[in-house]
Amino acid sequence: MGWIGTLLLGAAIGGFGWWRHPARRAAALPTLIVGALAAGAVKLAGNASGLFEDGEVLEWSLCVLGAMTAVTVSLGSHPFRR
Repeated sequence: MGWIGTLLLGAAIGGFGWWRHPARRAAALPTLIVGALAAGAVKLAGNASGLFEDGEVLEWSLCVLGAMTAVTVSLGSHPFRR
């Protein structure tokens, strides 16, 4: 998975996280950016540390988990009001 694929995957996770959040009043663009940046940071850290090479299943899995965690934390910081 190249850099473009990683960033698109992170942005897609950010968009899905925003869509599924009960209080969708937060803007969608920050969650797209957070997801893309988190997936890119995981890919960069994994490649720099030698944990995985480009295209491995571990790379994909960790990028997804990193983006999901970052989006969850960023959406969780917005106040939820009914």
